[in-house]
Amino acid sequence: VLLVLWERRHPEPLLPLDLLANRTTVLAVIASTGLGVMMFGSNVFLGQYFQYGLGYSPTAAGLLGLPMMVGVLVASTTVGRMTSARGTWKWSVVWGTALMSVGTIALAFVRQDTPYWVVAVALLAAGVGLGSSMQNLLLAVQNSIGLSQMGAATSIVTFFRTLAGAAGVQILGIVYGHAVNAQIED
Repeated sequence: VLLVLWERRHPEPLLPLDLLANRTTVLAVIASTGLGVMMFGSNVFLGQYFQYGLGYSPTAAGLLGLPMMVGVLVASTTVGRMTSARGTWKWSVVWGTALMSVGTIALAFVRQDTPYWVVAVALLAAGVGLGSSMQNLLLAVQNSIGLSQMGAATSIVTFFRTLAGAAGVQILGIVYGHAVNAQIED
């Protein structure tokens, strides 16, 4: 609330609120919040799962998360080239977000006895979805506003993705703690 009040009065706001009147920007901010939660949450909790749940070393736990990073790398490169060739971005955001959601939901049901290949497929799906949609959301915003507000619009999407990721990690931590406690009791 204080941020909004301050930004409305300031002659040169860091977060120009008029950009949030743009439908594409608002939708990109909303979608980016989900991407941020997945991006930050997976890095925090997958490491804990592999180390504490399965007994791997920190190095091995980092390597076991590699399918997601490979998915992000391959998808962002491939989809970026396809978007440049086609000139359209909406298709990649829609199916990328859907694929990331499927991968994330699959990861929510992982237990200690889940085979690694199932976890790897879910990680790959989430990574491909993340890589397909994250940069194209920024591209959509950048194409919907004027050149004079390009930096501000880009930073708004990035800011909210990071803010949502930080808040999401806290919320996921509560859920994770309750789930682990329930499974330990079982």
